Amino acid sequence: MNVIWGSLIATHAIIAVFVVAWGMLERWLPPMEKASGRLCFGILVGLTAIAAMSMSAEVMPGFMFDLRHPLIAASGLFAGPLAAVVTGIMSASYRAYLGGGGALAGVIGIGVSASIGLAGHYLFGSRRKSLPRVLGFACLVGPGVLTSLLVLDASLRSTLLQQVGLPMVVMTFLGTLVTVLLIETEVQKRRAFQSNRLYRAMVKAMPDCLNVKDLEGRFLIANKATADVLNAPETGDIIGKTYFDFYETERATELRAMEQAVIKSGEARQTEQLFRFVNGSEAWFSTLKVPLRDDKGQMIGIITHNRDITDLHNLAVQKEQFISTVSHELRSPVTSIRGALGLVCSLPLSDMNPKVSKLITTADRNARRLAELIDDILDFEKVVSGKMDFEPEEIDVAETLSDAVDAIAHYLPEKGVSVQLDNQAPDARISVNPQRLNQILSNLLSNAVKFSPEGGKVTVSTSRVSGFVQIAVCDQGPGVPPEFEAQLFERYSQDKIRASKANRSNIASTGLGLSIAKEMVNKMGGDIRYDRASGKTAFVVSLPELTLAQSA
Repeated sequence: MNVIWGSLIATHAIIAVFVVAWGMLERWLPPMEKASGRLCFGILVGLTAIAAMSMSAEVMPGFMFDLRHPLIAASGLFAGPLAAVVTGIMSASYRAYLGGGGALAGVIGIGVSASIGLAGHYLFGSRRKSLPRVLGFACLVGPGVLTSLLVLDASLRSTLLQQVGLPMVVMTFLGTLVTVLLIETEVQKRRAFQSNRLYRAMVKAMPDCLNVKDLEGRFLIANKATADVLNAPETGDIIGKTYFDFYETERATELRAMEQAVIKSGEARQTEQLFRFVNGSEAWFSTLKVPLRDDKGQMIGIITHNRDITDLHNLAVQKEQFISTVSHELRSPVTSIRGALGLVCSLPLSDMNPKVSKLITTADRNARRLAELIDDILDFEKVVSGKMDFEPEEIDVAETLSDAVDAIAHYLPEKGVSVQLDNQAPDARISVNPQRLNQILSNLLSNAVKFSPEGGKVTVSTSRVSGFVQIAVCDQGPGVPPEFEAQLFERYSQDKIRASKANRSNIASTGLGLSIAKEMVNKMGGDIRYDRASGKTAFVVSLPELTLAQSA
């Protein structure tokens, strides 16, 4: 019996050597996803199985026991039919060559192990061989080898089971468990190696700067583009260093400030900034910084992605300059056209030909729309470029809303829409630019009247919420289709809404009003949102309220 256990332990050593050798060779061998890789794997396992059989223990004359079965089963499990057939033929041929009374049983056992391996291959597929799966698989292979004894005479089979039945099952189970786990470990290592190699190649080829820093701002990983920006010969020259090793203190402090903001908030930040290289040149960069967290969710570093957007930035500047120039050039002639049409429209149109009267009315409406579009484009350009005045003044909310409601009273009188004020914060005061707030209210109120049904009602209400004054403009219109709510405040979003089947509308609009309103509200430290509640449509503007101490 000691001879048997010693032989089996030696066979385990062979299996371990095979796994280590295969792990060393697999970098140069074809991957198992290819037929050539499966063939190579089958041959290697077949050679190892032959080595195991050459060290087998003879339990009875002509009957030998070894750990060929875990290897044969593992071949089919990991590499499928081709490897199972190759390993099985090699092992069966060698067992037949050894001969003896147990040759037939040995060959049948090889076939059983190969079949169990293939069953596991199709059952698990390419999924990870977790410990529960491996245990279940080993429980099949262990007892499975006993089925080969069915071809033997009953008395001989009984003798074999008494002498080696328990060691055969236990050692085959353990051998399968060890073999599959070792091979699975190597498979995962290879996949990780290939994934890392592909990732490194991708990062290296990227023209964008990509790097990882620790919480102290030291570079941990960086690609070549990052080294080029810092004027370093190789990426290794920046690892372990910070911005302070490449820039003067003032500039390094500026760059570090964004990272500290990410560390403090724990949230990603993105910005566009004029970046000064170490060599003195400049470029516009889009910078994204994302927290890097470990498995427990603890922040351990910062991932930075920088993309050179100089060309895009220059194109955007040129486009804005072109639009601004054209808009300014159009304003004067459009003003003249509106004046002339207004003068004509003031005459009794009943004395004119009906067709001429209709054409003049249409021309006046379109001229007014064109003037609004030009004004909106110019306003948006001023807001984005920072040229618009936002100098704040202390104003009374109730008084401002009352003036806004009075100003809109005669807008589209043919629709018969009433505008009511519901002031729940009568003494509220805020510090904003009055002209900008009037523009925002005028835009929201005119939109509410436009999209209200004839004879409808628009309500302007105020309230206090957590230190903010909320101004809600509510109408009874159809509202915005849910699929467009996320992009409602984008430029020209109203054109998309009008084009949708859910909201076919012929009401004229420039598509810039809400985006201008959002930019203005943000500049004044507030927020604007769209709210759909109780079947009504509302735009809610929130602005910080002045306390008594601030007003004083």
